[in-house]
Amino acid sequence: VVKTVTDPAIGASGLPEAVPGEDTITYEVTVTNDSNAEELTLGMLSDDVYGNIADAANPSIVSTTCSVPQVLAPDDEAPGGLDTYTCSFVAETMTSPTVDTVTGTVSDNEGASVTPSDSAEVRFGDDVCGM
Repeated sequence: VVKTVTDPAIGASGLPEAVPGEDTITYEVTVTNDSNAEELTLGMLSDDVYGNIADAANPSIVSTTCSVPQVLAPDDEAPGGLDTYTCSFVAETMTSPTVDTVTGTVSDNEGASVTPSDSAEVRFGDDVCGM
């Protein structure tokens, strides 16, 4: 029997879009359980550039508010709430534009899991103005 976890979504964004003169970028990550059938557990958050963003000891990031596991309640069709988990992490700037992808591992109470992901692009310095 194959069980599929339905409708988890993940979003990632770099805040702000342009980072003139800054040495760090703050990324915001939002994971939402879009299923109204069952609760889901977020067991991992990983970034393809910075690695495990839920590990405060990760030397690739400056700081993080992300932690796992997180239990996401079934979708209550209201913005925010217990069906959404939002966190952020700070990393040193790389080259511009910086594009990275955050992937979460989300599972249900029967052990089925999926790995939703999303990418963010941040431009800074001369790249913001197209120079």
